[in-house]
Amino acid sequence: MKKPNNNVTEEDLTLLNSCQTNVDRTQAPPDMAQLEKYLNMNLDEVDFSNRVKNFLAYLYENTKPRGGHTLATVRDLCGRTERDLLRYRNIGHKSVKEIKDKLAEMGLKLLDTYFTGHRYEELIGYVCVDAGMLMVCDPCYIEGEWNSRPVRDDVQGGDFNIAGAAKSTMNPQGHGPLRFRMGHRGAGVAFSTGGDGSFPVTVKRSAVDDSIMKVTIHLTRP
Repeated sequence: MKKPNNNVTEEDLTLLNSCQTNVDRTQAPPDMAQLEKYLNMNLDEVDFSNRVKNFLAYLYENTKPRGGHTLATVRDLCGRTERDLLRYRNIGHKSVKEIKDKLAEMGLKLLDTYFTGHRYEELIGYVCVDAGMLMVCDPCYIEGEWNSRPVRDDVQGGDFNIAGAAKSTMNPQGHGPLRFRMGHRGAGVAFSTGGDGSFPVTVKRSAVDDSIMKVTIHLTRP
């Protein structure tokens, strides 16, 4: 298998955050340097059973790269879901459990999935709602375009502030565009969530280069 790239990038640190298991806050925090070392390990360095090693070697030789990486390192393995692995006939639930247990010993895990009621999708996180609405925008506009005016009755729907976003969701369609300070649309969109809660966010990736093609916020439970 190929030698790992030992240069830790910002992308790697993001992956570290997404791959870590829940941490007991009463215990010492995880050793980030050690986690980085684990992620850089070749898969043939991990103490897997021969069955799992043979399966991972098969994947290395026969699968396309995900995100520009072949399945050669622990980092690459953490970028797969349990469903990804179980698609292949030469691995079963017992072997996948072994992989998950070994990763857990390192403080890592496979990508999460979410069952929509019809299929599994890659879960990237949850978004919490306390105002019955959500807004989609480029984060850079929050600092430069957000209009933090006091909430007043004369605020127009579409204004780039909390009151404007709320009024945009009160029309029959339940959504509306948000405007820049100059008055043109494109600052973002606001939409009603139908209530408060914590909602799962999943992605669909391109079969060509693994880039994110679609993001879904699941406002109803399956």
